[in-house]
Amino acid sequence: ETLRTGNSQEIHQILWNARKTISPRRATDRSYRRHEEGSAEEPCSWHYAQEAYLGGFADSAEEFQKVETALCKCLHLGRACKGITCEAADGDRESCTLRKGSPFLAPSPAEEWSFVKVCHDLGCNATPAKRIVHVNFADGCCEREQAQSSESALRFGASESRPLRGDFLDDAFRRKNEVLLKFNRTPELTQHKTPSGKVGYYVWKPYVVLRTVLDPSLPWETTVVVWTDAGIHFVSDMRPLTQEFLRDSDVAATRTPMNEGDFSKRDAFVLLDADFPSIMETNQIATGIILVRKTRLAVSFLERWLAACEDRRIMTEEPSILGYPEYPSFRNNNDDQTAFSLLFKLHGFRAFSVEERDAVVYTGRNLAKFLKASNDFALGVTSDRDAYLQAADDAAGQSSQSSAT
Repeated sequence: ETLRTGNSQEIHQILWNARKTISPRRATDRSYRRHEEGSAEEPCSWHYAQEAYLGGFADSAEEFQKVETALCKCLHLGRACKGITCEAADGDRESCTLRKGSPFLAPSPAEEWSFVKVCHDLGCNATPAKRIVHVNFADGCCEREQAQSSESALRFGASESRPLRGDFLDDAFRRKNEVLLKFNRTPELTQHKTPSGKVGYYVWKPYVVLRTVLDPSLPWETTVVVWTDAGIHFVSDMRPLTQEFLRDSDVAATRTPMNEGDFSKRDAFVLLDADFPSIMETNQIATGIILVRKTRLAVSFLERWLAACEDRRIMTEEPSILGYPEYPSFRNNNDDQTAFSLLFKLHGFRAFSVEERDAVVYTGRNLAKFLKASNDFALGVTSDRDAYLQAADDAAGQSSQSSAT
């Protein structure tokens, strides 16, 4: 009705919502450019069982009025949903619920019927991760912690860890992004922020993750790449986190307490086609730890993230220049994290909480800077950037000594 009678802004909003991409391997994935190496979709079918029900609710007891909607939701839940059970409701309506399948196809005294999910070679359940590759990067900062990060990854679930250095960046990439890599990030530009370096933006981060994911030796679908900043190390098994959050999402990362509109400038919203309240008013997604399943959708996302980070108008803390005012609560732009977060939301990927992250990793350097900033604010103390960086270095030293002990 709104499409027929609404104004242009309402119509645009509905059309935008309708084209939102969904993760992972949904029908919309087929609109993305396919890589020749990508494996083909595995088939999934449904077995109809008359006068039988599947026991146990999967996820919740939510009722769906359309069979197609229930089937789609069941697919999203992967292994947690074995199928759906339906019964007649008022008039011609149906009422369907998601089921775990325990008991499995018992006779129904209420004339219910069921659809059982039949997966061929795990085609419609989340593909199990057979290989977890951890990767980090250090070049002129944080080398002390990088070794601890890699060592802890191997102890807590990674099949291998790749501690990369500056020589991983090829000459073409360095020439293309020379200005951003050597950018002088003055205290005026970085106010309200605590970056780990005074020179250069982290345009190398999406480049490193993308090149790692595209390594031909890593199989599609069954490989998970886990990125962490060099100053982050693991304190418990990473596999439950990857299994839970990559079950129905090809990329996962941390939902921060920061509001998107506070730490993303307007040019980034506009240039990435993400200038909507539903994105601006939600929490920003962090890039300290990123989980990526090697799929075509994930590769497309990483390519877009890299392209966004190579755009000075999106990446830097410089004022917006496209003519749109910043949002009222705007404080500063979070460079690579801004680009990542906006694209992450556009793709419908799944985020985990800070608490879920902290059960798996210790953020060390970043945590130290946050605590320093919080304590100074509470005490009414004004600290410069060097004080935050010194707090991070002190935390790194304490972490290394603790690890050695």
